[in-house]
Amino acid sequence: MFFALSKIVWFFLQPSAAFLFLSTGGFALSLTRFRQLGRAFLAAGLCGLFLISFSPLGRVLMAGLEDRIPRAEITGAPAGIIVLGGAVHMEVSAARGEPAILSGGERLLAAHQLAERYPGVPLLLSGGNNALLPGDEAIASEAEIMAEILTGIGVAPERLFLEKHSRNTHENAVNAKAMAAGLGASEAAPWLLVTSAYHMPRALGAFRAAGFDVLPYPVDYQTGGEHAFSFFYFSSDGIAFTDFAVKEWLGLAAYYLTGKTDTLFPAP
Repeated sequence: MFFALSKIVWFFLQPSAAFLFLSTGGFALSLTRFRQLGRAFLAAGLCGLFLISFSPLGRVLMAGLEDRIPRAEITGAPAGIIVLGGAVHMEVSAARGEPAILSGGERLLAAHQLAERYPGVPLLLSGGNNALLPGDEAIASEAEIMAEILTGIGVAPERLFLEKHSRNTHENAVNAKAMAAGLGASEAAPWLLVTSAYHMPRALGAFRAAGFDVLPYPVDYQTGGEHAFSFFYFSSDGIAFTDFAVKEWLGLAAYYLTGKTDTLFPAP
């Protein structure tokens, strides 16, 4: 229920869609006797679209997330490496018959590097099929597609353990903990958690709430620190940055309010 509801709510709350709906509704109202209210809504919607298209807002919001959790210092080999889904496009992979990588594909590059650095350490790939539409259930899970990519670039298949049921970060944490326990995880050595830097605060908070103490290994940085306040040249980049960042900030709030994290903005 939480998964489906979150998808529906986000459809209307994503800034690009919300300002578009506001502009469209304002234009429609401006053609009625409520023209003054309609013009106000239309102006607000257009200003909002301009703001998220070119202003530094998206970068500032994204940088706040990415700078929150630094990469942990690793001493000795970890007990295992957890790689969260979000690196592959399941629908395109199914349609084309080969793995399609999203912008979060750096998670898989990091997984490969860590696999070479720590030979013999298991890799737990967590990601299910988050299909909402009928018929999409047959599409391969994120974990299966990630495994195909990693084995293709040299990771031994026997080192990969696939958690194929998670549809969101909370389920990643709960299911990964159960699978890691089944692998006989040593309490003396921690597991590494690999995900995008902007997603790491919510992911780390969810794992802690699930009782799984992991070391953060953020990758896939989208901001460069000193450029956080620069304007966007392409409007599509500004919109994408803002939508991604706002989604993650709202996700943090939703997870805290529903008890899926213990703090609103998890710290290192």
